[in-house]
Amino acid sequence: MSPVRHAKKAIPYAVAAAALIWVGVTTNFSKVEDAWARVSWWKLLAIAVPYLLGLLVADAIALWVTVRVSLRVPLRFVDVLLVRGASWLLALVNYGAGQGGIVWFLHRRHGVPIARATGAVLLATGGFLLAVVGAVAGGLALQAVPEANVPAWLLWLVAIGFPVYLGIIAARPAFLTKSSLLEPLFAAGITGTILATVTRALHLAVLIAAHALAYRQFGIDIPFRACLVVLPVIFLAGALPISVAGYGAPQATASLLLARYVHGPDATGTVVAASIGFQTLTTILMALIGMIALRWEVEPAPETPTETTT
Repeated sequence: MSPVRHAKKAIPYAVAAAALIWVGVTTNFSKVEDAWARVSWWKLLAIAVPYLLGLLVADAIALWVTVRVSLRVPLRFVDVLLVRGASWLLALVNYGAGQGGIVWFLHRRHGVPIARATGAVLLATGGFLLAVVGAVAGGLALQAVPEANVPAWLLWLVAIGFPVYLGIIAARPAFLTKSSLLEPLFAAGITGTILATVTRALHLAVLIAAHALAYRQFGIDIPFRACLVVLPVIFLAGALPISVAGYGAPQATASLLLARYVHGPDATGTVVAASIGFQTLTTILMALIGMIALRWEVEPAPETPTETTT
């Protein structure tokens, strides 16, 4: 392998390390411990459990709808629910690994070619990105974060981006539809794309509501309109392949975007405490849910007893 390819592969790890170092250097960890001592972990647990159960259902609904409209594979919802739960174990490594587990399931269990299965997962991810773009654009249009000083042309660009994408899906350019990877996107059509986006919007709403409520326990009071802008950006930072098990980039992003909403001393320490604390708690619970889902998902179906004649 050439040095250039080695360097390209090392870039995400270098960025992840830089984010972790930046958080470590700029954070007073004695203040982080103080924030953890003040918060009620029982209240956080009461938020985290229904949040993860609701997130699993919302995520499974979005995936189930997306696969049916793009691949026409008649999956049962309960199968998708268990597979998505089991894939959380891979998602603890990074977001891409969790998506790879879904591709593997579609290929091994339902004979979907790898490229088409990847295309369906790409549509699901694209639906989430479109939902994020819609939430951020809505928040900015409502002047949720005036100090961001976002130019009007950018809002217009976001506003027309979705219709342009739908226009491409409707036009079905031959050079794009020939690709096995992109074919599921066109198979979904306009209606399927809208459904994928709407179901992902439900998924995003669960994420935003739970994190806003959890952060409030630490004294981080984020206005609703601002939640539409700042929280999705933090979620995207956690999904990028520059996070070490989901740590580093989300904390760095959160400390930049959420410090202004902290009531009390040492805003950065409070934000880092909230981000690491809630993420660690949900990570432990996700691992437990993932193991339970994996056990049920691989459980062989009971054999139907056959009558014997004598």
